[in-house]
Amino acid sequence: MKNMLIGFVMLALSSCATVAPPPALPEPPVVTEDDLQKADLGEMPTQEEYEKLVISYFNGVLRDPSSAKYKHLGEPIRSSFTHWDRKTNAWVTSFFYCGYVLVNAKNAYGGYSGDKLYYFQFGKNVVPKAFEGKLKFDGLNFVYDVSDCEPKVWKWR
Repeated sequence: MKNMLIGFVMLALSSCATVAPPPALPEPPVVTEDDLQKADLGEMPTQEEYEKLVISYFNGVLRDPSSAKYKHLGEPIRSSFTHWDRKTNAWVTSFFYCGYVLVNAKNAYGGYSGDKLYYFQFGKNVVPKAFEGKLKFDGLNFVYDVSDCEPKVWKWR
């Protein structure tokens, strides 16, 4: 009984312990239009090459790829993404081409599910990725909302 009382008191006291907040991160670097133009992204893909990349991705993930209807939102543009790298404890900026496409394809019930927005990033030294989700334009770059989309790494075909 005495041990149970001591255990209860220790549990109660430990629940009041506080954890120090994580240190504040330094401000991320500002990416300018000049930075985007100087970045070595390799050769800009043609519209035809870009469309082939998009279609090859969806051929691997859709239930019925032949039913897909694509609406390309212009040609790929230069863009960047800055994130905090926990391994190096520093801000890392990746530069890449990005393209946007609306896709409407049949679902499991045979009906069209409606347009979904996908963001594609690719280029020299960048593993091609596709993201589904909401995009916001910050005046220079498109920014995707990571709270409701997961990156899907895909391979060249």
